[in-house]
Amino acid sequence: MIVLDPNDRDAQNLIEAASTGAAISVKVVANIAANLIAFLAMLAFINAALFWLEDMVDIQGLSFQV
Repeated sequence: MIVLDPNDRDAQNLIEAASTGAAISVKVVANIAANLIAFLAMLAFINAALFWLEDMVDIQGLSFQV
């Protein structure tokens, strides 16, 4: 969640407003990308654990990919 400083003043012109909006959007996009990477890493870890469990208990086809 992005928290803006309540003491920020309004933009004085179009360029300042655009640059402020661009700076905020870069933070949002970076946050989304980091969450996506973390989610995919968790899925890969769980899938690897299921493959390991498949080898330990001799169950065929135990994965998220099925």
